[in-house]
Amino acid sequence: KPKQVVVQVKSGHVKSGDVRELVGVLEREKAAIGVFITLEAPTSEMVTEAVKAGKYVSPGWGREYRRVQILTIEQLLRGAKVDMPPGRPRIRPTVVAWGCCRPRIRRLRSPDTNTRIFTPRFACSWVIRGPQG
Repeated sequence: KPKQVVVQVKSGHVKSGDVRELVGVLEREKAAIGVFITLEAPTSEMVTEAVKAGKYVSPGWGREYRRVQILTIEQLLRGAKVDMPPGRPRIRPTVVAWGCCRPRIRRLRSPDTNTRIFTPRFACSWVIRGPQG
């Protein structure tokens, strides 16, 4: 069964409570991995909270992955990637937009599993459902 990866993006003034909030979302959504993307470098308390979240063991790949991973925009621009089980990256994006006052929704569909993925443009959290193991 496909697992979920939850991505949370924060631009500034990040704190350990933000990571605890992500852990809560992981529990509620029963997601395998959470990724916290931030503009600023993480504090030592944030790293501690991420480590406390534990590890995810992929039954399909037999490998451990950090359950909560913190990445900065700078790391991503330098080529850092989320450490997660390999999946099928073939996702075809489409964009749906309404008037200027409403949020824009980016809708993705995986051709392999026919799973819909909705990404709110102006929100802070996304749920990515994909065919990873």
